[in-house]
Amino acid sequence: MLTVLVTAVVATPSFGAIGVWIKALETHFGWSRTQLAIAFSLGHLEGSAAGPIAGFLVDKYGTSRVVFVGLIFVSLSFLLFSRTNSLTIFYISFGVLMLVTVAGTWLPLMTALNNWFSARRSSAMGIASGGFSLGGFIFTPVIAWMVHAGNFGWSRSALIFGIFFLVIAFPVKKGIRNRPQDYGLLPDGVPIPNFPTGKEELLAKGQRESELNLVQDVQVSYTVKQAMKTKAFWLIAIGHAFCTMLLGTLSVHLIPMLVDQGYTLQKASYVWSGIMLVSGVTQLTFGFIGDKVAKHKAIGYLGILQAIGFVMFVISTDLAVLALASFIFGIGFGGRVPMANSIRGDYFGYKSYGTISGIMMVPMSLMMLIAPLFAARFFDLQGNYLVPFALLAALGLLGALMHMPASKPSYPKFS
Repeated sequence: MLTVLVTAVVATPSFGAIGVWIKALETHFGWSRTQLAIAFSLGHLEGSAAGPIAGFLVDKYGTSRVVFVGLIFVSLSFLLFSRTNSLTIFYISFGVLMLVTVAGTWLPLMTALNNWFSARRSSAMGIASGGFSLGGFIFTPVIAWMVHAGNFGWSRSALIFGIFFLVIAFPVKKGIRNRPQDYGLLPDGVPIPNFPTGKEELLAKGQRESELNLVQDVQVSYTVKQAMKTKAFWLIAIGHAFCTMLLGTLSVHLIPMLVDQGYTLQKASYVWSGIMLVSGVTQLTFGFIGDKVAKHKAIGYLGILQAIGFVMFVISTDLAVLALASFIFGIGFGGRVPMANSIRGDYFGYKSYGTISGIMMVPMSLMMLIAPLFAARFFDLQGNYLVPFALLAALGLLGALMHMPASKPSYPKFS
């Protein structure tokens, strides 16, 4: 439940509602769509380098410490963002914000869930990742209301978020449990037989404290090098990058695009909110389904739906078409998320999950950098999104199809 709440309150103002911030800044400063999209891309450029480092830190120091530091930086980023008076300040603040949202909260929280669950891994991640959709559904219209000049305005709204994340950092750190082995449990809550209950008992058995980390594995785990030698690693990493860039592009451009078409900022936020509602329900549903089906094929079919929904957003401005596009895209995106996270644990185990996930984030971060910037530049030059959305949808379709042959690799021989 803590993961759901943290994901909901962090991801929406820093990622899900970025279209609201962009439109507010565009109106206030008159900056171009490309200039504004660069901030989003900078965050993912940094993420391509920081992802593997963050994953290593999570594996080494645990989720709670990394999330605590991540929330502090989220707070500082919003405080700096609230003082934006130039593109440079905006790029620094929002670039860091995008980076720490993924590397400092999302990645470590998914790593903790991978540690705690095995048989029900996809279900757990479906519930937890539903926080992103829940937050988007509830908070995006709220943020759109907040940034309106007649209410708080974008600067005061950013300041409020900066203070909020600073306040919650300490209690969130206290509430996170890193690994089940630290509490005498195996994944899925299975007790460890004869587990020492205290430091004195542990030392009395002639063991070192560090031997708490040597509890017998319940599944085989790949090292990073072993994982990277498999075909499945690269098919999933690159395929996921092509699929996820559609969400990144939509989060940046959907709300500004709808405002350009005559919708108010508040009404445009409801369309994004609708996507999040559908995806939230779908994440819960496919979280449970994902524990019972071949994940790589299910991800492929859902990715196809996501690509279809994505391109529908530029076909027509009619509200019925937008609603259908939101429904189709929401199902595709929402269904993919829990399985895309859990399949890494299913295929490669848990010991190096954070590092492996961080490395697999590199192509995703690069595509999240390129795709929104490409769409923004095309819009500034041609005044529409049809061509870039069609091309990106084709790449998203390719990414979906790349999952189809990505079956579970045979475990390597361990010495």
